[in-house]
Amino acid sequence: MSVKKINHIGIIVPSIEEALKPYVEALGLEAGEVQLLEQHKLRVVFLPVGDTQIELIEPLDAESDQAAFLRRTGGGFEHICFETSELEGELARLKGLGFRLIHEVPITGANNARIAFVHADGFHNVTVELCQLADCPA
Repeated sequence: MSVKKINHIGIIVPSIEEALKPYVEALGLEAGEVQLLEQHKLRVVFLPVGDTQIELIEPLDAESDQAAFLRRTGGGFEHICFETSELEGELARLKGLGFRLIHEVPITGANNARIAFVHADGFHNVTVELCQLADCPA
C-alpha cells in the first residue's frame, strides 16, 4: 500500500465566497487562490491546515454529481483524499479487492494533480479520492 497521508477533505458548497468566511474569520485559516476547473465545471479553493487541507468545491454545472449532492444534502463533507506516489498501482489493487472505481484511469484535478475517485459504497458512504501530486515521482 502506498498511501502517504491525507491530502485534503472535500466539502461541497453553494458559494466559495460565503463558505470561506467562517474558515478565515473564525478559524484564522488562509485561503489559496480560487481555481476554475473548466474541464470539471467546478471552482475550488484550498485552505491549508497543518500538513493537510480543506478543499471547498463549488459546482458550476447544475447537472453535475456535485450539484446533485448539494441539492440532496445542502452541501457539506463529500470526500477524503489520500495522497499516493503510485496512483495506478493503488487503483489496480483496490479494483482487485472488489472496490468500484469511479475513475479506472487517472484524470487531472486541481493543482495539476493526477486524481481518481472510488465509490463511497466501499468506504461506508465516504467517497475516496486518490491523488498523485504533479511533482511526485510516478
